[in-house]
Amino acid sequence: MLAVIIFLLLAVISLFIVNAINGIQEKERIRRQSQRKLTVHADSLINTVNALEQMVPNKMIAKVINDEAIKILKEALALEKGPSPHTTHLESSIQQAQLHSDVLAAANASDIKANYQQETDAQITYAQSELKEALNILRQFSFENIITDDEFTIYETDLLWAILMVNVTSCIGQGQRMLAMGDRFVSKSLLQKAHNLLAESSLPDPRRVAMIAEVDEIIEGKREAMSPHLLHQ
Repeated sequence: MLAVIIFLLLAVISLFIVNAINGIQEKERIRRQSQRKLTVHADSLINTVNALEQMVPNKMIAKVINDEAIKILKEALALEKGPSPHTTHLESSIQQAQLHSDVLAAANASDIKANYQQETDAQITYAQSELKEALNILRQFSFENIITDDEFTIYETDLLWAILMVNVTSCIGQGQRMLAMGDRFVSKSLLQKAHNLLAESSLPDPRRVAMIAEVDEIIEGKREAMSPHLLHQ
């Protein structure tokens, strides 16, 4: 009888230990899963920041998104239990992102020129996708009061202009190359597409009107190329 009691007691203790170990492992799994989700989100934001730097003169847009990435990386770091290679990696990522934010904050807007032109349709699609993603991110930031409504309005206008310009300047660039190669038919088709995109846009930017006029002059053979300050803004 005593042996049976001892056996049952050991079984209960063993079951308790197994459940405790399973609970610890489950908590660790959840912690790692949460940390992984945070780092993937931060990496996605940083990728968007890198894309914006090439296409949007207003560096504050990239900085706002980069600052949020830093915040998320710090949340991931807070889930670490102690020193580890992963801790070191997160600390390094945070430091690099912070240095990047400092550079963005110090950028002189008057010295910045955006290069909207893309060489291929795939590049155009990717560039516009990143710009639209940035717009969605900022819209969420506005909803969460990370940025003010006034800030969102400014950033939205800049991003909508960049989205338009990626398509327009890429068409113009391709059209000018076709014209230089003597293919006036394809050149005119591309330039007409750029004209239509500009004309259909409702963005109240004076540069849009100036670009329409110059595109028309190229189509009519009155000029050979767009003014550089309109293509690289």
